[in-house]
Amino acid sequence: MGTRYPHECHPGDMFAVRLERGGYGVMLVARQWRDQPRLRPPLFVGVYGFDRIFDEVPDPEVAQGFSILDSIHTETCSDMYARLGRWPYLGRKRDFDPDVWLDPPTAFVLNPGSSGKPWYPTEVDDQRVVIPNADAWCDVNIAASRILRRGEFEQLPPMSGVGDAKILELTFDLALRDRTLPNYFKVTPERLATWHRVLRRAKRLGLYPIPEPEKPKRPTRRRRKTAVGKKQRG
Repeated sequence: MGTRYPHECHPGDMFAVRLERGGYGVMLVARQWRDQPRLRPPLFVGVYGFDRIFDEVPDPEVAQGFSILDSIHTETCSDMYARLGRWPYLGRKRDFDPDVWLDPPTAFVLNPGSSGKPWYPTEVDDQRVVIPNADAWCDVNIAASRILRRGEFEQLPPMSGVGDAKILELTFDLALRDRTLPNYFKVTPERLATWHRVLRRAKRLGLYPIPEPEKPKRPTRRRRKTAVGKKQRG
């Protein structure tokens, strides 16, 4: 069984998440922002949730058997409940590789579901892509036409925004039980290949990873020589 004590989140860590309507799901932490020196915990993490509901906290060895192709939910959320011990710690995934468990580019939709509009807009002008930065609390939101090819927009998971830990318990539950967008998004080999292609293009365009802004240089003050000073030295 998992350990029920407060635990910091790090990439590769696995936790049992309490679901809104009962039971537990298993999540893996794939990303943690590391440039938050002015923020105190809890911090934000990017997670994958897997396609199985457990009545009780699962055995850590069962959690080790999940792969990225078992994922049906991706989200960015607070790690507060892990730090408080509400989400039992299941150990670190032994074969964790950040190049496999990448933070995917996401499909950005304005006013999703309103006025009967589909989640993925068919008009190219309405399609935007959010490119994550590898380490920083920052994203790039660009027109899909700049970086995507035909048919690739629907291969990206819907952008979920940033939620608190309680929100993950709800959205993960909806993904597992209701299996509808925007919460349910099954990872497939085709979708994984698309994510990698998009990030490679973003890298060629200089959008990924996002370069850190240069620190402003303090102007140097030069002392001006005065006529009096010159006469005294002479």
